[in-house]
Amino acid sequence: MADISSESSAIAKRAGIKDWLFNPFVFVAGSISLLLGLVAILLAGYIGSLSNTHFDGVLDMHSGAPALLGKFLAEGIINWLSLAIVLYIVGRIISKSSFRAVDLFGTQALARWPTVILAVGIMAPPCQRLVKALMPMASNPGASIQAATMDIILSSMVALVMLLALVLMVALMYRSFSLCSNIKGGKAAAAFIIGLVIAEIVSKIAIANVLPAPPIDISKPAQQFVSQLAKGDFSNATKSFDATMTQAMPADKLAEAWKSLTTQMGAFQKQLGARSAVEQGFIVAHVKCQFDKGAIDVKVVFNNSQQISGLWFTPSQ
Repeated sequence: MADISSESSAIAKRAGIKDWLFNPFVFVAGSISLLLGLVAILLAGYIGSLSNTHFDGVLDMHSGAPALLGKFLAEGIINWLSLAIVLYIVGRIISKSSFRAVDLFGTQALARWPTVILAVGIMAPPCQRLVKALMPMASNPGASIQAATMDIILSSMVALVMLLALVLMVALMYRSFSLCSNIKGGKAAAAFIIGLVIAEIVSKIAIANVLPAPPIDISKPAQQFVSQLAKGDFSNATKSFDATMTQAMPADKLAEAWKSLTTQMGAFQKQLGARSAVEQGFIVAHVKCQFDKGAIDVKVVFNNSQQISGLWFTPSQ
């Protein structure tokens, strides 16, 4: 077995911040690192759920799609197990030393602690405002984008920190594999890269099949919203807006937008039906409406709390 504790005593005497960041496994391994790693994985999943941010692959991270808390937590566990199992098998095949599974699984779990930084980073207000500003582009290609310059600058700085955190995580994963399996140099690097690629594929397949996205139907609240527009009840209609929409489109501006639509398309006649789906990570409802001069789709975008976060009037499909 590769004895982590033998290296631990020597480094512990001269340990500094750099050692704790880049070589924590000489201080904690086995069941302790496993416990600490699982806490970090679950914490990152919980924080990610607050902004609908998924760790949907060993190295992947995407924001937007709503889900139950259990899905966010399970994704982190699947990612950890996918890489740990693959690296354990690879290590057993090519290593000349025996090593304990608990050491590799534990240190691989601890290696994922930078995901907490990633989850917190995307929660930064400038990043959240930028995501809101980019939402029209995702759900309605060709829509104009209005993002504050300062939000773009601050989000870029946060993104740089997140990129460094991702690099640190990969470095820790490699260090864990090399240290536990007692494989060094180019042989260790090649084996790790192959294992990482395989684990990424495995985690993607596992998440897609074990944790399928539940069906989401927000047709009824969207139809209720359109009914309020048709009745001219703009005050109550805006009550379903999120904070950004409330600020961008208060009742008077919503009334102007509806008046502009009816001026162009004629009087509203009736609703012809509705459908809902997740489009590029956003919950979208299309309410087909008949006007005197033709049909229009009222596209309503909802957030995870079923608040309206986007609104467009598009040609009916």
